[in-house]
Amino acid sequence: MSQFSGKSDLADTIFMQKTYPLYPDNPNSPLISDEMECFNLFKERTGGRIHQHFKLELTPQNIDFEIERVNNPRILSRMRVYETLPDGNMVDSEVYQYWGKPYKSLKEINKKGYYASKTIVFDTILDIIPYYPYIVSFMSSEENCKMFVVISGQSYVDHQEEEARKYGYDTEMTNYYRKALQEHYVEIVNKYFSGGNKDGK
Repeated sequence: MSQFSGKSDLADTIFMQKTYPLYPDNPNSPLISDEMECFNLFKERTGGRIHQHFKLELTPQNIDFEIERVNNPRILSRMRVYETLPDGNMVDSEVYQYWGKPYKSLKEINKKGYYASKTIVFDTILDIIPYYPYIVSFMSSEENCKMFVVISGQSYVDHQEEEARKYGYDTEMTNYYRKALQEHYVEIVNKYFSGGNKDGK
């Protein structure tokens, strides 16, 4: 479990890129890792890019942008449908297609839930630390160790806070995890970026 969320999150994924036994002569030794070494491996394997899916309400103002951004008619598209009425007249209407299924309106898609995606580009470890408490929702790797990583739309800490409020209580753990992330951020800045140290890449 991660010290930043209490779950297996992006931080855990990064820290597991390369591990060493704490006690080399003990086959049951706990494993340790070097964060910067792991970050550099993760950056190399992902090409400095991870991806994120998040829920988005489709509106007349953003539908064209989303269709263009997705750039895959099977996932999201708009089309006109022509229908001949019993009296012989022809009418046409606009319908949408989302993951191969037709929808008569954006409201219908929103009821099901539309998930947009974005690419998060990172260069230094400071770019990725804010995403440490996010859950890895999908990950794949190829034989050459290249990785494709998708994280959740919100951090697990924020998710837990929302869930607590739904059931009528507050949780102090969210403040604990946020503080831990802040302190770690400062620690990394002081260790690698103070005094002109540029080893943070």
